[in-house]
Order: sequence, then structure tokens, then C-alpha cells
Amino acid sequence: QYFGFNQPVWTPEKTTVARVPNQSANQLIKLSQGLKAEIVSRKVGNSSDMMAFWPNDVKPTHLVTCIEAGNDAVGTFPSGQPKLTPSVQTINLATGEVKTILRGMIACDGIRRTPWNTIVATEEVDDGGLYEILNPLTTQDQTLVIRGASETTYNAGKPVTGEVAYRSAVGNLAWEGLELNTQGVLYYGDEERPGSGGSDRDGGSI
Repeated sequence: QYFGFNQPVWTPEKTTVARVPNQSANQLIKLSQGLKAEIVSRKVGNSSDMMAFWPNDVKPTHLVTCIEAGNDAVGTFPSGQPKLTPSVQTINLATGEVKTILRGMIACDGIRRTPWNTIVATEEVDDGGLYEILNPLTTQDQTLVIRGASETTYNAGKPVTGEVAYRSAVGNLAWEGLELNTQGVLYYGDEERPGSGGSDRDGGSI
């Protein structure tokens, strides 16, 4: 009742919002009494998942979001360089403008702003890694040369250094939740629950 629901909602709600022209978010989304919603952008990559506020949680100017998709080619840049599915994007909260930071990850899911003002993004796939984006608002359209390494290229195919760092020390797993405290301690968990997929399968570890 604290949130405006006085009895169970017996039917599930849709997880996506219909793209109906000339209708506001308040008309498209079922909200409890007293709450309001607005659509920030319709240009975010398909399967946008976890998000982090930037530069802080109190007065953010942007969202940084993981796109939980593959790394398929979706076209080519004017240079002929393959254009892969977006992996990490920023959304300007004032204008709705969307920019792609990084491509080439698979199933980007976990994402957090660090206490030292970078972004860490992880992959929810068995050999998933953690990538640190050092300057999220100035980094644009970088593509990983290979997963599991720090090397990237920009859309003309030229190598870029010092903008994305692969952090191998934390290991590889199907990342799900993660959190960083102010001392820089990272807590994280695997997607799988213990024993799923067979008695010898690990999973569910923190």
C-alpha cells in the first residue's frame, strides 16, 4: 500500500512500451497513484539492460547503459570498417541524444560508475570479462579488436589506446550483479545458481 497497490495485480505487465505516436509514457505504462513517467529516448539499442547514472546519482546528466546483445555486424562505417552491435551507450537526459561508447562485447549486462569516476561494464556469458571505460563521455564508437583485451579501434579502423581497459584480474564468468564500494572493493556474482546445468557445474558464486 505504500506504493499505491492495495491488492495484487493478477496479470503480468508487458516489459516493453508500445511505440504509439502522440501518446505519453503516462498513457502507455501502468503506474501506481502519484507516480509519473516520461520517455527519455527511443533511440537506445535493442535490449538495453542495466544502467548507471553519470556523473553522480544526485544530479545526473547522462545514463550509461549496457546493451545485452551479441556482437554481430549491423553494417559498415564509411571507412569500410565493420560496424558491430552497440555494447555500451550514453543517453543525454536533457536531450535524449544517444551515443555509442563501445562495441564488440557480448551480452553486456552489469554496469557501474566507480568511485574514481570511470565506468565498468561486464558480459553475461560464460567467458565474460570486465571492461573499464576511462572517460565515458568523451569515448565514442570504440570497437574491441578482440574480446578479453584492451585494444580498440575507432570507426576508421585506426587503433586507440588509453580509453578502454580489460581487467583480467577479476576473472571470467557470466556476470550478473556487481557493486563497488567507496574503498574500491568489487562484489560480483555469477548468473547461474549453484548446481544449474549439472551437479559438477559451479555457479551462483559471489
